Amino acid sequence: MNKFYLLIGIFLISVFSFNSNASMLNIDSIEELVVSDEMGCARMKKHTQSNKKITCWGHQVGTEPIEKPNNLASIGFSDLKNLSLGGSGSSLCGLSKGKVYCFGTKYSSTSTGKSISELKNVKILASSKRGYHSCAIKKNGSEPFCWVNNTSVSWPSYPSTFIYDIPELWEADMLSLGDSHGCGVTNNKIYCWGKIKKPANFIGKITAIESGSRHSCVISDSKVICWGSNSHGQVDVPKGLDNVSEISLGTHHSCSIVNNNVTCWGDNSYGQIDVPLGLINPRMLVLPHK
Repeated sequence: MNKFYLLIGIFLISVFSFNSNASMLNIDSIEELVVSDEMGCARMKKHTQSNKKITCWGHQVGTEPIEKPNNLASIGFSDLKNLSLGGSGSSLCGLSKGKVYCFGTKYSSTSTGKSISELKNVKILASSKRGYHSCAIKKNGSEPFCWVNNTSVSWPSYPSTFIYDIPELWEADMLSLGDSHGCGVTNNKIYCWGKIKKPANFIGKITAIESGSRHSCVISDSKVICWGSNSHGQVDVPKGLDNVSEISLGTHHSCSIVNNNVTCWGDNSYGQIDVPLGLINPRMLVLPHK
């Protein structure tokens, strides 16, 4: 396995030699980028007929939506934002005018038995790092909505609590999902469910939250705080890490942008924390689950 799995400040460099669709992208025109182990998708600031608003490469996501959109172009997904990859990277979901649309591999079930097409007034959409399951938070504070993204995957075996059991998360400001847990932020407080517990209370302004397979991290007052599984040192934040502007988590490793440089820690089985020399001023940081 090569270092393509490393990180996607690097992805912005390596992928353009990986696929002809990606090679046509103008890096400076990318507004949003999501990746899995098998594919990537980018939302562009500027697009033409030959360079769509949403461009994907790698595993085929398809152009036919699971839930047929009423107000989107069938090709180009012209108003799709808040992108996430599900189904082990074989489906793409996003938001348009408060509604969720998914393309590619059909999800197998939802936690409520309802259809994704019934979702309205959604403000947050999140998928687990492996893409097994997704959740949506609504603007009106009503019950969250979650679903499984792959017909070969069953619901994660959570212990006693789930997102529905935490009323504070019905109005979450941020949400992030791991393989068997989830965490959200409401009014600057962290709430978690599943196989990891939330961190001890701390004082600080939370500006971002991310989850790996079994760990999560936040940026708080420009510092990184991590919790959960530490099987590979993925929650051992390097000392002196300050002025952090962005974080992204893989299965057992974590990376951050600090003072326009990338710092990573945790599992290095595939060289995924060996940041290439000369990588400076990255615009984005996005890790697949490896």
